[in-house]
Amino acid sequence: MAWTESPRLPGVNLTPTDFLCRMVASIRYSGRFWSTFTTVIITIERWITIKFPFKVSRISTPLKAKITILFIILISSGLGSYPFATMGLINYGPFKGCGVLKKYINAYDTLNNIIMEGLNHITSITLVTIFTFLIIYELAKMRKFRNETSQGKTTDDRLINILLSVAVSFLLLRIPYLCAYEISTRRDSIWKVK
Repeated sequence: MAWTESPRLPGVNLTPTDFLCRMVASIRYSGRFWSTFTTVIITIERWITIKFPFKVSRISTPLKAKITILFIILISSGLGSYPFATMGLINYGPFKGCGVLKKYINAYDTLNNIIMEGLNHITSITLVTIFTFLIIYELAKMRKFRNETSQGKTTDDRLINILLSVAVSFLLLRIPYLCAYEISTRRDSIWKVK
């Protein structure tokens, strides 16, 4: 995190406190989970709507949506809290900035690999992909069992195109980040740096 004393703004000190450094890092990591888990939940909710159209009014209520959002916030905050314990102010030459403390580098790397890579990247990509294809499968099944007009086919085709667009966009936005993350966390072994 590039908070430092600013050479461009003389007299303005942007050096964070240790607490602020830890807090902002935790909020940033939690935000990644909030965004990802919200997308996953929306995808699952769309599948429930298609799979159980007559039960959706009982399954998906405003109260349950609020509880789900609160659950996402709590889980995301818990999963994103490890920077609070492993980060702090460190020296960057003549400046101080926010970074991983040397004594916690191994713990940070382990938690980062398990939580960010496993839960945030791989699990979310897998779930969004699986549920999107389940939605498309259910729509295809429904089309087969009813006599549709050309208008119905057009509506289903539009819905399938939208769902595929969302899944592909999610993958296209996640995969480069996942690749960059993998390269940066494994750069020593990739380029045989000692």
